[in-house]
Amino acid sequence: MPFQTIQRKRVIVMAPTLLPWSETFIREQVLAMQQWQPILVGERIAPDGLPIDQLPHQVFCPSTANIVRRLAYAISSRLGFTDPISLRALRRLDASIVHVHFGTAAVDYWPLLRHLQIPIVITLHGFDINVHRQWWEAGHGGPRRRSYPTKLLRLAHQPGVSFIAVSESIRDCALAFGIPPERIVVRHIGVNTDAFRPLVARTTDRPRRALFVARLVEKKGAKYLLEAFQRVAPHLPDAELLIGGTGPEEAELRTLAGQSTSAIRFLGKLSSQEVCEHLRHSRVFCCPSVTASNGDDLRTNFVSNQAVSSAGMISGWDQFRRMVAGGL
Repeated sequence: MPFQTIQRKRVIVMAPTLLPWSETFIREQVLAMQQWQPILVGERIAPDGLPIDQLPHQVFCPSTANIVRRLAYAISSRLGFTDPISLRALRRLDASIVHVHFGTAAVDYWPLLRHLQIPIVITLHGFDINVHRQWWEAGHGGPRRRSYPTKLLRLAHQPGVSFIAVSESIRDCALAFGIPPERIVVRHIGVNTDAFRPLVARTTDRPRRALFVARLVEKKGAKYLLEAFQRVAPHLPDAELLIGGTGPEEAELRTLAGQSTSAIRFLGKLSSQEVCEHLRHSRVFCCPSVTASNGDDLRTNFVSNQAVSSAGMISGWDQFRRMVAGGL
């Protein structure tokens, strides 16, 4: 019987920027696809972002575009018009489905996507659904985002549009926001257990080290972890705290660390391989999340930590209790 090549269906995977280091999960999901042929599509390439050279990708307005093209795209996107050049590019991809990461991106790209007449799946990750509506409508997210809640709900009732929530608590937020229950399902972000697995069986054989990895923003709670560590450190001279990630609170955290820099180390951006290696050599992975002033909080899981058998220090929220057998 002659060998037959199976033609995989094509999926457009959309995100605003391709791809910041905080969105490693998008890259990992695309690399893991076997039954679909993915193509990353976004507005721009992230400066100093994740390597995506080995992945098929395209941007609506590359940095090499002339000034007329860049102005035309900027005007269309800001005013909610359909950019004809971008629409032609999307149609040429001949995709069977579009998967958009973040509700904000789906609202921005809807003037293009509505013309494709194919199913649209939108993954809600957190800030795009749990930030207070009043915060958006007051313009704190920028003038363009004032109408975000209204546009997202309008989009939720369009034919062919459905949603993925990355946790049960994100789904709860979506339902409270007004997303129809029949339009949303829960699909957890997984972890590659071939890569994330323990090398040392007992955590007591590891250095007395606490690890934090996240974008350094208010809701991640790094400030509270740092303050707690400074209280514990005098009683545990060999203890250390590693803080991985970057973000707007980094300068404040470094100042707060003060003279404790020998015991507190800032690691900056980390690849998934580097995160795995640090997890394997840490006793405790810390997830001290809090609710930000605008209502945003962290509602995704810590399965990478569980996969390498590190102990977890987490906030006592219901969404985390669901991940731990018997509760906290």
